[in-house]
Amino acid sequence: MIGIYSFLAFVVSYILNRTIFITKVNTAAFRKARQKQKPIIYAFWHGRPFYLIFSKRNEGITVITSKSLDGEIETRALKRYGYKTVRGSSSREGSAAARGLFKTLKREGECAIAVDGPIGPAGEVKPGIVFLAKKTGAVVIPVGAGFRKKITLKNWSRYIIPCPFTKGAVVYGDGFEIPEEMPDKEAAELIKNKIDEITQTADRLSAK
Repeated sequence: MIGIYSFLAFVVSYILNRTIFITKVNTAAFRKARQKQKPIIYAFWHGRPFYLIFSKRNEGITVITSKSLDGEIETRALKRYGYKTVRGSSSREGSAAARGLFKTLKREGECAIAVDGPIGPAGEVKPGIVFLAKKTGAVVIPVGAGFRKKITLKNWSRYIIPCPFTKGAVVYGDGFEIPEEMPDKEAAELIKNKIDEITQTADRLSAK
């Protein structure tokens, strides 16, 4: 049954995403980071990944999925989109998931992190991304997606699902690095402000 659910999740999300009219802004941000041959962390809010997953498919990006039953369904669906996965949580430095992402980034790979996951609160940057960015020298690229017509779920992250045939925008912020000497609290605030700015821009553009 898990296989059936994951296949349905992939098919439904793929078809829905194909119907959306998307404007992409500043895609040069990740191309510039790749030219530097440095690892990349795409940073976004937990409630906003729906179209982002589709837009970065088949690029070999690594993401975290939980060890729950839902996480197994998500893992299989993401693999169909061409993602690599590590299971667990990034909220603690010593977790298996954090170690998996660390290895990916040390090989100059790319990963995507919902920085306020896995259980919130929404809009609060967890320590995992700060640790990874500092220790690997990764370029952090904030990214956000917004949609004119959408359904907002009543869960902690206010997860957004776009309506079919709506307009939307995906916006990338310029990449930045987190110096090791920067205090963790300051680094988390910097990441939060960057993602908030990009997400607000995506919402504004999608509303036009």
